[in-house]
Amino acid sequence: MIKGGIIGLLTALGLTAFANGQLEPDCNPLKTNCQPKKALSKDSYYIDFTKETSLPEDWTIADHAVVNFTSNGAEFSYTKNGDAPNMWSDFYVLGGRYDVEMKIAPGQGVISSAVLSSDTQDEINFEFSGNQFGQKPFPPKDGKWAIETNVHAQGKMWDGAATYKKDAYKPAEQFHKYSVEWDESHVSWYVDDKVVRSIAAKDTPNGFTFPQSPMKLQLGAWGGGDSDNSFWTKQWAGGEVDLKSAPYTMFVKSVKITNKSPACQYKYNDKVCVSTTYGYDTITNNLYSSASSPASSSLSSDSTSIVPTSADATSSTIQSSTSSTETPVGYPTSPDGLSSTSSAETSVAQSSESQSASRSLSSSSVESGSASGSVSVSQSSTQSAGESATTSTPVSVGTTPSGSSATVEGF
Repeated sequence: MIKGGIIGLLTALGLTAFANGQLEPDCNPLKTNCQPKKALSKDSYYIDFTKETSLPEDWTIADHAVVNFTSNGAEFSYTKNGDAPNMWSDFYVLGGRYDVEMKIAPGQGVISSAVLSSDTQDEINFEFSGNQFGQKPFPPKDGKWAIETNVHAQGKMWDGAATYKKDAYKPAEQFHKYSVEWDESHVSWYVDDKVVRSIAAKDTPNGFTFPQSPMKLQLGAWGGGDSDNSFWTKQWAGGEVDLKSAPYTMFVKSVKITNKSPACQYKYNDKVCVSTTYGYDTITNNLYSSASSPASSSLSSDSTSIVPTSADATSSTIQSSTSSTETPVGYPTSPDGLSSTSSAETSVAQSSESQSASRSLSSSSVESGSASGSVSVSQSSTQSAGESATTSTPVSVGTTPSGSSATVEGF
């Protein structure tokens, strides 16, 4: 469990992770073997915190933290130095859109955050200061607040910016919808469904990676202006917190997630850093990942046959009895631009009706080195009322040694 009240290390420029939880996952698969993590199994998720009276299922509150649930939603109150009330989803998502309806905490040096974070220390975030990071005049005459939008990958921040909303708004007085849209090609930040910033994977600088591992959603407030923090931290946050006017409260009304890769769990099969091709642009030091195709209770005659990767193999090929369309399956396959040829139909009986779903992977030929690492996705489907079956069909592709690249068709 992440310990509440522990503030993350900020750089001299003041760009920050929300809390030490983003920097110190309970198990980092880049360093050791980790247990599978729960994935969001549905295409979408929605929760209205204004209708909750206690901690909802699928969420965890940090140790020693207090989060209240009222008609205003989830309340994160900063009252004294060291406070960092925060909570996070128990499930992980790999690509999609995340909508958080929230009202930031007021107060000089008080930081409100909505953060996507992974066990490999990938992170995409929104951060707000209760006094606009100390910018003058405050409140701003034109009403245009500064919003920080940052990207970390494998523990290194390679992109951060103060983004100004184009029209006037009052984030500490009104609820607004803050959204992140993330997939293998880009990250975009929205305020009230209007894009305020976007970055492309192809623009990832040398020596850095693009976020590409399953992430949980973490929400909370903390004191960047705590008296014990460094001079630069307090400068970045907007100054030292005025405790005489505390508490300062951040409210979250609702969370909606559109899930690009529904699954039962994510598992890292190996801790490998490699160089892979992201579409046609090479990104170095990526954590190699691959995906399993959707599970099924009954596979059609077009079922997929898989040639697994071995340590001394030179390539890995996934073949199907039918030709596929150029449609990547699941973000676990796409982070490294890896795709393969397969076609499978899933038939699920529900009451007296049956539904079918199909997914296909585009073709690829990937050269591999001696190491093989992957993220596998297990999925379950219901056969009939009261009866379920879980099947995992791994799709294995070889990794490339650091400094080389894989050839990928598609995107």
